[in-house]
Amino acid sequence: MFRINKINLIVVSLIIISSSMLSGCFSELKAEKNAKREAMAMFNAKDYANAAVKFDEAFNIRKGSKIDASRADILEYKAEALYLSGNYSASGGVYALLSEAYPNNTDYMDMRVICICRADEDIVLAKNIYDASEAKLNAAGQKNAGKGDLTSSNTVVTATFGTSSGVYNIHVEALCELTTSLSRTDEGATQALAYYSTMALDDARLNAKFCNQIGRLYYMKNDYANAVNFYEKGLSIGGDDKTIKALKFNLAVAYEAGMHFEKALELFEDYVKTYGGEEIALHEISFIKSRIKGKKEN
Repeated sequence: MFRINKINLIVVSLIIISSSMLSGCFSELKAEKNAKREAMAMFNAKDYANAAVKFDEAFNIRKGSKIDASRADILEYKAEALYLSGNYSASGGVYALLSEAYPNNTDYMDMRVICICRADEDIVLAKNIYDASEAKLNAAGQKNAGKGDLTSSNTVVTATFGTSSGVYNIHVEALCELTTSLSRTDEGATQALAYYSTMALDDARLNAKFCNQIGRLYYMKNDYANAVNFYEKGLSIGGDDKTIKALKFNLAVAYEAGMHFEKALELFEDYVKTYGGEEIALHEISFIKSRIKGKKEN
């Protein structure tokens, strides 16, 4: 009788403990959900700095727990809030944490690259992370594969996201950010061109943004003919308004640098007609006209 009562007591105790644990778990999940809701309200109001703090609070409610899909989602929003607030270094740190939890997610790797470059931090680390992301995508054969499971720990994923200006591909953006940062030195510009070497020979792999980057790199190496070639390719391919505007301006600059003043003047005047009288464009027009006049007088 005593043994049975003792067993019953143990069972009852375990039930009470389990119920208490479940209650605590549900309580934490509820608090996490409420904190996330508050953070989302700040995020949607574009109060990104405070939203990041609130997302951090939501994440730490279950501190020490596994980074499951729910907690990963909170971290993604925190990283984005920090990024949009201009705190690229802190945002990169969050993507590093996500990468550690989901090592096969190439989006997290690529966003780390973007953040490191924008924060002007360790370019060698950024290059290594990008190379690792590229290797994973090539191995899986999923480059430009479209939307994926952003928190899969077993599948290599890459994603494209719709934006107001069209499709935003994280891996493409990471390459552009990396090559822009690399191009600040002569040696880096050579390394940056090497990334584009294969696609530069295959028009099917090019897009307007890549063409602008490649043209810019050739321009920095004083190879104005190749710069013009890629700027014109980019314009023929077409792209978002921001990229097309940059291509048109850069094309005019490349013609000017190559001493083709009449063509440069024509392009700058067309640019001003399309985009208005920006000071830098008007200055270039004035300078080119003086060069053409001087040439005729001589």
